[in-house]
Amino acid sequence: QTYPVLVMGNSEESDLVYIGRTKFQAPEVDGLTYFGIPEKLPQSGDIINVRITQALEYDLAGEVEL
Repeated sequence: QTYPVLVMGNSEESDLVYIGRTKFQAPEVDGLTYFGIPEKLPQSGDIINVRITQALEYDLAGEVEL
């Protein structure tokens, strides 16, 4: 399934991974959404579509859909 994700920036673990939040992931309460770097680098605050490919214990992971 694909969701709009608010881009928050690079992951602390890797510059090759970005983090963001879907509309149902509250700050400081819920997990994050992790996704790889798309062709066009997003800025913090951008909203991009991410297709969820993996659900972890608290977080989601996916691929950017262009």
